[in-house]
Amino acid sequence: MISTLGIDVQRFISQVNEKKVFIEIYDTGGLESSSKTLPQFYYKKEDCILLFYDVTNKESFDNINYWIKEIKEENEKEGKYTLFLIGNKIDNNENRVVEKKVAKILDETNNIKYFECSCLNKINIFEILNEIALLAYKKELKNNEDNEKEFLLLKKKEENNKRKRKKCC
Repeated sequence: MISTLGIDVQRFISQVNEKKVFIEIYDTGGLESSSKTLPQFYYKKEDCILLFYDVTNKESFDNINYWIKEIKEENEKEGKYTLFLIGNKIDNNENRVVEKKVAKILDETNNIKYFECSCLNKINIFEILNEIALLAYKKELKNNEDNEKEFLLLKKKEENNKRKRKKCC
């Protein structure tokens, strides 16, 4: 098992409908758990934010509320983002102290996507990455659609201005 010291960046390429989607994940390695400080650039203006907690550690789950509030306050003006709540270490179920139903309540009250995984045994990791890729793909489609609508409106406005100029002179 590799522990994270500092910030670790992982990059993945996924494919959705024959389109490559690039995913970049910043792993803070629990730096935020001791001091509840994390530079905002790690979670400001991001498409999605993954909040992990340890299912065998109630304190790690209890800290999630703080981070949900912090992220919502910082990203409120910035637009749409998606929060993922991910319970890790499900491979250690005999020591589990945070039940799935408790986490699902937090998930439902905050409109968060909920998953459970084992990073150690790679359980549900690819499902989570695929969900992130699909989310990014849909967002890009929406942005392209918005850009196309904006372009068509601009083009229509230019044509109207041309007609007005022809009429007047």
